[in-house]
Amino acid sequence: TSIADSPFLFTGLININVSENNSFYKSMDGNLYTKDGATLIRYAIAKKDTVFKVPEGVKNIGAYAFAGCKNLTHVTISNGVENIKSFAFDECENLGSISMSDSLKSIGKYAFAECSKLTSIRIPESVKIIEPRAFWGCDKLSNISVEQTSGWVCKDIYSGVEYGIIYAPTADEMQNQGTLIKYLTDKYSSHSWCRED
Repeated sequence: TSIADSPFLFTGLININVSENNSFYKSMDGNLYTKDGATLIRYAIAKKDTVFKVPEGVKNIGAYAFAGCKNLTHVTISNGVENIKSFAFDECENLGSISMSDSLKSIGKYAFAECSKLTSIRIPESVKIIEPRAFWGCDKLSNISVEQTSGWVCKDIYSGVEYGIIYAPTADEMQNQGTLIKYLTDKYSSHSWCRED
């Protein structure tokens, strides 16, 4: 009745098939979802497709959902998606760009870690939290567009417990590409970024 995080990680799967009689999960286009379609649990990472659009109705990109996918170069996250869970796109080594949902609220820890060809990303105004090391190892990242630049603070949060504010970047810093990239990928990357406006 349950599947742990990171199912079928680093496998050669090109399709994931689920019985129509399964009460908890379903397959759409060879990928694994919860029965209600609200969570994309696992993309079949050995597919040859280079682009993918998250279907309408999905609210969550599950932990490790695309982790280790070598072929995708672009992913469109449809409006309606609210959460990108931890390690969701970890080590997607050829992912160069991603179109973000305007309803997105949170980006999990290591969500885009080691996406070594990712060059730009847009953080929609709806995002309220970016968890630690979300963009760790994104060495080619040269443009981060943050649509809401005020109200951000860097916090230490462990197991849901807050241990205080580490730094509060100014709106000017949030608009300066060099500074913002350094903060999110290095200097303050180990902290949670929260918007408190």
